[in-house]
Amino acid sequence: MAIPILEELKNELARIYSAGSGLAKGDPRLQKYMPALRALGQKAPVFNALADKLSALIGGGADSQENLLDLGVMLYSVLYTQSALPSVAEWEDMPFREEDLPNTCLPYTEIVSITEMLKKKTINTNHILILTELFNKGKHNDPRLYKSYCQAITASGTGTSEYIETAIMPSIGEPIMQRLQEECDASTGKRAAKIKKLMETLNSKKTVQEGK
Repeated sequence: MAIPILEELKNELARIYSAGSGLAKGDPRLQKYMPALRALGQKAPVFNALADKLSALIGGGADSQENLLDLGVMLYSVLYTQSALPSVAEWEDMPFREEDLPNTCLPYTEIVSITEMLKKKTINTNHILILTELFNKGKHNDPRLYKSYCQAITASGTGTSEYIETAIMPSIGEPIMQRLQEECDASTGKRAAKIKKLMETLNSKKTVQEGK
């Protein structure tokens, strides 16, 4: 029962992404999902959390864009995990934990959803918005995402690669260089050449910054 409802809600959020977060205020097409999410929340608290985020989005206000992004990330996480779990009851014991790593600031479920997002080769404005929000909040520098960043920059047709190269990686700095070197050593041809060029660019930016 949960997956069809979540898939429908995902389609509705795509509509709001296109129309603008401000139009979500009082939207009856979004409101109709509240009872279903609350009912599911009686078996698994994660659905109550989704309902709370949806309620905040429907309520409108100055934070509507942030509320939309928060709901989108969480919905993507739930859909990804729910598809691997046949029973909604299993969510009651699902560990939503953070790994004990330096600079860790994202829950495990968000790491999963962002990692899957970065694997996609189609350009999607929602993906750019999610990465931009992570960057603006300073939550992009999570070591569990480094490998996905490195893989995304060389994935043909990936709409997020340019943003990762020009904003995220320079911000991370030295910690990402080791991962890039590992990717380069394991690659050949055009992929290896692109990684080497990116490393040279990042090193150049580092030298310029140190010289200031």
